[in-house]
Order: sequence, then structure tokens, then C-alpha cells
Amino acid sequence: METLGEKIRKSRNAKGLSQKKLADLLGIQYQSVQDWERDKTKPSTGKIPKLCEILDVSSTWLLSSKGTPYSEEKKISILKSPVQYGLQQESSRHLKLFEKLQPETQKVVIKLMEALIKGNRRF
Repeated sequence: METLGEKIRKSRNAKGLSQKKLADLLGIQYQSVQDWERDKTKPSTGKIPKLCEILDVSSTWLLSSKGTPYSEEKKISILKSPVQYGLQQESSRHLKLFEKLQPETQKVVIKLMEALIKGNRRF
């Protein structure tokens, strides 16, 4: 299971944000973000909503091992307008199937996809 710090780092990297940029957006020192990602400290409860908004993740996922990283609003918007996100009809169908999987199974599928993508970089 990922720690809070690992989730923050992973989500920050996925958004293409540096620790400094994330800190600036939150109005804090970048050392605070470093400490969060190293699991030395945790964000204050007052920072969690803004952190989730910036990282585009759900607070349930960030703070626990439940749920998925994506907020309900994001999941709904992706499923309602797949073309907007560059998804073709077949991709949209796959996304809907993925959403039916249990969270632990989703993690396995994501790791498999990441491994396949990493392997394809050699070509």
C-alpha cells in the first residue's frame, strides 16, 4: 500500500509539477512538500482540499487505501465526454470496463500497462 507521501509525489509528477510549483500553488514553503513526500510530516487538514484540487485526486484516495485517485467529477466527465479526452469509442468502452474493476485489480492493470509502456520505449 502506498503511503500518503508516495501518493502526493506520484500525483504531483503525473501533473508535471515540481515540489516548488506545488508549494507555490498551496502558498507554502517547498520544504513542506518535501517533508510530506518523505512521510516526515502530513499536510494540515486545511491544505487537503486545495491539494486534492491541484493534484486532481479524490481526498478519499489520498488519505486512505479506498477509492480511486480520480475525483467523482473527473470520472463522470471522462465517461460522459470521452472524445474530449482523446478517447475513441473503443477506448471509452475499455475505460468503462476498467471502472467496474475492484480498486486492487485496477492497480494491477495500471502496473501492467506501465510495464508494457516502459518496455515499448525501446522500440
